[in-house]
Amino acid sequence: MQVSEQKIIVCCPQAVTGGPELLHQLVHELRGMGRDARIAYYPFEKSFSCPEPYQRYDAPQGPLIDAPDTFVLLPETATWVIRHLRRARVGVWWLSVDNYFLAHHQSMFKDVYHRFASLVRGYRGRIERGKSGYKHLWPGED
Repeated sequence: MQVSEQKIIVCCPQAVTGGPELLHQLVHELRGMGRDARIAYYPFEKSFSCPEPYQRYDAPQGPLIDAPDTFVLLPETATWVIRHLRRARVGVWWLSVDNYFLAHHQSMFKDVYHRFASLVRGYRGRIERGKSGYKHLWPGED
């Protein structure tokens, strides 16, 4: 992932599973490379402490920031956050396509192609904001 923004905010549910751990590890690695990266737990209006298993990572909390110098990385379970971001650059990290459908209360098998394609193609067109549109990040992508 190549970003030139000053701040990187990684949105994360306040949960202890493989996905949130991977998000904490990402922030830890970005900070090790000198980037200003932070975790923003959601729901954003609540205050959380870092879950004990993740306290070993250098992944401090920060607020959700909607500014042109900010890149906000969302897990696929939090695509709803996109509609609240007008100025920040946005990326969706597809940790699990299954979790996307579960988080959106949709059956994996009910009209899967239509729902998935609408997010990747059609819905994307509605939320792109010119040069500040968003990027899909897939496993194995450079």
